[in-house]
Amino acid sequence: MKLLIICPDFYNYKNVMINEAEKIENIELVCFSERPSGFIYNLSRSFFPKLKAYLENKHLTNILKSTDHLSLDKVVIVRGELITSDFLSLLKIKHDGVRLINYQWDSISNNPKAKEVIAYYDSVLSFDNDDCKQYGLRYLPLFFSEYSLNESAKNNKKVGFIGSYHGERLNRLIAAKEKLASLGYELEFKLYIPFLAYLKNILKLNIIPINYLFFKKMTNKEVNSFYMGFSFVLELPSEKQSGIPMRFFEAIAIGRNVLFNISRSKIDDLAPVIAQYAVTFDELKSGNQFKCVQFSCIDEYHISNWFRKIIYS
Repeated sequence: MKLLIICPDFYNYKNVMINEAEKIENIELVCFSERPSGFIYNLSRSFFPKLKAYLENKHLTNILKSTDHLSLDKVVIVRGELITSDFLSLLKIKHDGVRLINYQWDSISNNPKAKEVIAYYDSVLSFDNDDCKQYGLRYLPLFFSEYSLNESAKNNKKVGFIGSYHGERLNRLIAAKEKLASLGYELEFKLYIPFLAYLKNILKLNIIPINYLFFKKMTNKEVNSFYMGFSFVLELPSEKQSGIPMRFFEAIAIGRNVLFNISRSKIDDLAPVIAQYAVTFDELKSGNQFKCVQFSCIDEYHISNWFRKIIYS
């Protein structure tokens, strides 16, 4: 099988997907990040929109040129924020019989261009159940990539969170910190922001408390190491999405419980097998206790199973 993967270069997930693809027998693999990289592109994202558009179009053109000789069998695009109908049409023309597969790990409300190209794919899957119902997509929850169950984990009344910075998230985290303190729990959180984006906020007089921030991307192992000091990992799903985020699965796979600010019924519907390791704010207030994670409950959400469901969809 000749396979092209286009995916976000985010928390090492690109390398994780490459590793899974290489396990397939007789695979010939090519993989690209969904975005360009480098200082110039990062600078353009913050200050030069026309240059940004040029670099993104050039990136898609380079992907097409780099795969001309392959006669691809399948293309898997994860998220695909930059993907256009012209790009997908050219893939179909250049690679007769190729199967185009898309997985949306963000909601379409956060990635509105996605709905413009749904019809060009042969199969589209999503982590967002509401999007699946509205656009006729196949529901597939997200995954975790590493096991590291810690049987000694117990309720130390500490809650951790690591994520990317945006204004809404910071305000919600500060509110959650205050609420958890009133329940006798301590929340520690860190938010990633590229340094150029931080400078752009300063120029706009949006001063972000630096003690909440970090500027260098963390690996999965570094994130997991941070969470080892906590019994609970906080999850604050965006109101714009209905899917269960990656953080939920990754946290449970390292033996942590997940604290949610959504209803119990929603958690049970979207991830029934491991919902027992999720706790709502109301349940925490009622004295809900930490539960030790059992490996047998989480195995179906491992990336090996997730990837095969996509590649053979």
